[in-house]
Amino acid sequence: MTEPQLKSGMLHSLKTRLIGILVLSTLIPVLLIGSVSYYSIYYLLQNKVEKGIRYNLQQEKESLVSILENLDYASRQLAFEGQIGTDLRSFLVTTDPSEKLGLTRNIEKYMDLVGYTNPNLGFIAYYLPREQTFLFDNQFVKEAVDFQAVSKLSAKNDITYYGPHPSLIGKSHPVLSILRPIKDFEPESSIGIYVETNFKFLTSMFKGTPYGMPVSHIVVNAEGRTVYTENDQVYPLGETVSSMPESHYTKYKDYYVFGSNNEQGWKLLITVDPAHYSSEIRSWLLRYILLALLSLLCTLVLGWFYWRAIYRPLLKVKKEMQGIGLNSLDNKIQFTQIREFDDLLLKFDLMRGRIAELLQEVENKERNKRLLEVEKLLYQMNPHFIHNTINTAQWLAMINGQDEIVKLLATFSRLLNYNMGKEGGLVPVRDEIHALKDYVTLQQIRYDHKFKVEFSINELMEDVQIPRFLLQPLVENAMYHGFRHSDGTIRVIVQPLGENRVELKVEDNGAGMTQEEIQRLFENNDQKRKSGLGIGLSFVNNIVQVTYGTTYKLEVKSKLGEGTEMKLVLPVRVKEEEPYVKSIGGR
Repeated sequence: MTEPQLKSGMLHSLKTRLIGILVLSTLIPVLLIGSVSYYSIYYLLQNKVEKGIRYNLQQEKESLVSILENLDYASRQLAFEGQIGTDLRSFLVTTDPSEKLGLTRNIEKYMDLVGYTNPNLGFIAYYLPREQTFLFDNQFVKEAVDFQAVSKLSAKNDITYYGPHPSLIGKSHPVLSILRPIKDFEPESSIGIYVETNFKFLTSMFKGTPYGMPVSHIVVNAEGRTVYTENDQVYPLGETVSSMPESHYTKYKDYYVFGSNNEQGWKLLITVDPAHYSSEIRSWLLRYILLALLSLLCTLVLGWFYWRAIYRPLLKVKKEMQGIGLNSLDNKIQFTQIREFDDLLLKFDLMRGRIAELLQEVENKERNKRLLEVEKLLYQMNPHFIHNTINTAQWLAMINGQDEIVKLLATFSRLLNYNMGKEGGLVPVRDEIHALKDYVTLQQIRYDHKFKVEFSINELMEDVQIPRFLLQPLVENAMYHGFRHSDGTIRVIVQPLGENRVELKVEDNGAGMTQEEIQRLFENNDQKRKSGLGIGLSFVNNIVQVTYGTTYKLEVKSKLGEGTEMKLVLPVRVKEEEPYVKSIGGR
């Protein structure tokens, strides 16, 4: 028989499977929760970023609208209204130098007051379109200015808004400005009010800090052309920009574009690099991946400890099991200090002890069996010589007309044939009873019928298989120890006991025995074999245990003056077992 081949490889290792299960039990929840969390947080963060951008964009647009309103308000203060209007008209018509100087001081003083009360204002002056020069300017303008070349934002009621554009006083910072014409002047002497913002205003407003990410601002005038840009790769100056909805952003030239429209027609746009737009999402995803890797690392470490906690005790269990294969049945067990494994090892140790007991029992049975065979051989004679001698004696007795001797020799021949005709094994109860009756007949002839033997044999038990010579030693004991000095009766009973056992019992009403005498009957004493067939009770007990196991044995009960009972309870064995069992169960 070929030995089974064990599978090799990493997948068949307990260590690999334990760590694999732990890794999967960690990764699957992390991946599932991570996937759901990623999509949920992605949309939450995207909405948060988008709403934040729109909110800040709206705030910047409102700031632009507010500063344009301030420019409009300041320009109206400097128009021909009140004292400054009177002084301006006087300045334009007078030719007196001293009066012009006084009027100039009054107008400049009022213009300084307007600029002081509006800190977001910068350059303020009256503009003469025909000469392209300024009057009463609070800061110096180097060159003549043609407003046709200045970026126009929008126009309303002859009022023109410009910008964002470089300041007219030579600063490179972007500003917003307004040009308001003053009415009630002849065309040849037209004049206007020019006001622009502080050059730091737009710079501070377009920092992009409120957005939390780098952004670029683009201003589109009412005609749809770009007048200011911080990202000329996407929207260069002068490029026509199509209208866009304010409800959602658009993607243009690999940038996200958000826009907000004004009632006067101009638009404020911002462009965002997608990398910066998704930076918060990527940052969260990176933290989640680091957390997942940390969880996986912790799982691997726990898996290693888990392997040590389980695999090492299993190695001890394996070592104990291998000890059985090496016939190491008396080794002292080594516990693992883990309750479940120690409980298993304890039960295994009990099983190992039981195996040792069974092996010893088998060894004892084999030794007893060999002793029985040797003992039998020592007392056997040549059957042919004995039968020939008996037949010769029986023939001589018949010639001489000695019928009792012929009967005696015939009975002895049958008994001897039963004794020597088979080499051990089981026989039916019927054959055992026939041989026993022949033995009783011989003994009754010998002792001149000083005792009586009664047989009570259940017919259903006649086919039950039992070892030979179980009943003869029991009857012989009753004769020699029960009726030493008087006559009596011996009863031989064979009856069923339950559905699968048979009871064989020999009773006598003789003198009885003490417990010491009963104990001596089971001793292997050769003196006890000098009478009868020479088979003692020790033989009965040995043959029963060899045949049926050590749980079966001869039971002897005796009382002095009342008699002795010898009983055997054996499992049923018949040649046709099923019909016999059915008949017993149905009785």
